[in-house]
Amino acid sequence: MAAAIIDRIVIECGFAKRLAAFWAAATGYSMATVTRRGRAALEHPEGLGPRLLFVEVEAARAGERPAGPFGVDLVADDPDAEAGILQGLGATVVRADHQDGAPCVVMADPEGHPFRIFRRHDGGAAARAGRHGA
Repeated sequence: MAAAIIDRIVIECGFAKRLAAFWAAATGYSMATVTRRGRAALEHPEGLGPRLLFVEVEAARAGERPAGPFGVDLVADDPDAEAGILQGLGATVVRADHQDGAPCVVMADPEGHPFRIFRRHDGGAAARAGRHGA
């Protein structure tokens, strides 16, 4: 069995700080670093999981789709309510769908990267205290 772990997920984008701010608000992750070289990193407040690294690429600034698209799956107690919150942060709803055998909301972040929101199956045990002004 491999001993490697995922340290970070790299997301190519047009505006690293702006997109990192969206994902920080969407996930509760904290801004770890922002550089003048067009990079921003987020990390879980308790150090759980990989960091998210946003790297600016010229093609994305020009409005072209980044070469390395990604997909993120979120879970929420109420996916429709979460979609409304994320719309307020700049995301757009693409469609309601059934994927991987479960209903979800397919959305796009402010730069058009797709992501999905599924219903949380643990009954909300992973509390979202302090997020979105709650």
